[in-house]
Amino acid sequence: MKKLLFTSLLLCIGVSFSFGQTCFYGTTSDATANGENISTGGTYEYAGAVDFDVPFGINFTSNQISLNVLKGQADLLYVNVTFLTEDEGLPGDVIESFDNLSPTSQEFVYATGTEGFDVYQITIDLPQAVTFIKGKYFVKIAAAPGDQEGAWWEITSEYQTFGVFDFNKFENDPWGGTGYYNKVFQINGECEDSGETPPDYGDPCEQENLSNNHEYGVPFIIDGHVISIADDFIVPENT
Repeated sequence: MKKLLFTSLLLCIGVSFSFGQTCFYGTTSDATANGENISTGGTYEYAGAVDFDVPFGINFTSNQISLNVLKGQADLLYVNVTFLTEDEGLPGDVIESFDNLSPTSQEFVYATGTEGFDVYQITIDLPQAVTFIKGKYFVKIAAAPGDQEGAWWEITSEYQTFGVFDFNKFENDPWGGTGYYNKVFQINGECEDSGETPPDYGDPCEQENLSNNHEYGVPFIIDGHVISIADDFIVPENT
């Protein structure tokens, strides 16, 4: 991973949806100038993937995606975009794959402090729209750099609702990565009411153990080993 230090300037991307109107899912940049290698078309093949969730009651149809890429001054030659299902927390089966897409725009976002190596917002119009129903999905990206600087998908250091599950791929190896970073991306499209009726789960209720301020706790790590801790709760009969 190429690591650089940079602060200030926030790229304002967010998460929004409204029925029958333009909506998007994505994350925001905190201008860390850090990135994960997604270079393709060269000696080695790299790719990255990040998750997004479509909530209950919505059909989301996407026709465009944008992402922040750390790269040299040369434009990206092409971008490969793949949408995948989620399989036990990892990218799963391919839903739709679009290869060799020419970016619609490649706009400068901020300077990293390294000459000739900066952050750009890359926008790609999909050749056909893709519709997603309720569920978790992944978008996989690989990009062909136009010079020796490579292509690096910008990551953030802040927890965000989308992009929490972050994975990377080298050649044909299994998916790797910690799943803790947030890649900077935005999936654009339209949201429509799916017409689904929410199930009736009954009245809200809760169970809890209140603190008595005795200032004692059970450690989760002992002698460098993670300890599993459990507590019980009871669901009464007929509820």
